[in-house]
Amino acid sequence: MHRFYVSPESVSGDCIEILGGSVHHIHHVLRLQPMDEVALFDGSGRQYVGRIVKMTSHVITVSVQHIDQPLDSRRASVTLVQAMPRHSKIESIIEKATELGVDRVIPIQTARTVPLLLGRAERMAARQARWQRIAIEAAQQSSRRTIPAIDSVKTLADVLPVCRVAALSLLAAVRPDTQPLWKVLEETGNVRSVVVLVGPEGDFTDEEVCDAQESGCRVISIGSTVLRCETAAVALLAMVNYATMR
Repeated sequence: MHRFYVSPESVSGDCIEILGGSVHHIHHVLRLQPMDEVALFDGSGRQYVGRIVKMTSHVITVSVQHIDQPLDSRRASVTLVQAMPRHSKIESIIEKATELGVDRVIPIQTARTVPLLLGRAERMAARQARWQRIAIEAAQQSSRRTIPAIDSVKTLADVLPVCRVAALSLLAAVRPDTQPLWKVLEETGNVRSVVVLVGPEGDFTDEEVCDAQESGCRVISIGSTVLRCETAAVALLAMVNYATMR
């Protein structure tokens, strides 16, 4: 069964309207017809299963047959704080983080990231909107029912309050005074909220690590090799998922 994202505003009782790029995809790629069955999700955790009842070039109307309510999830809420990497690597990180179930992604600019969009409101808004679309597409592809929030680019100082209130905050760094991730997760046991911080290609500075520690972050390592930032994010999220879903 084909599955599509719809905005919450498109859901009205037992009738849902599909708008935007999905209309072209349904018409010209999938070539679905009236009475074909589809699954829809609006990011709330609900999934709607219904049949197409009307098709035009701009809107497709679906009659809902039944609603699958949000699943009872016992996993921790996870926020990824990702230092902005070079080029378009952040897009791949957002895609993979969405597949791994992260609830929020906060891109940050640090001392060793390439200067970019802070203070450029229009460009930042356009890029943030693109990142959110990538998260929606990844959720659609991975059969995920919720969509992570993708923040605009912030500074490390902006996100330290988020670290302070989380049950567990982890900062991955390449330095000698780290603790193995497995040991920290074993010590802390089950937690309901986790923040993970991944640095840029040049890693966090000593000052940034100190500031994070003062805000309650545990400085951890995720292996004996030095990983690229996009690899580190995926590895760290996968390990946290494994530890918190058991």
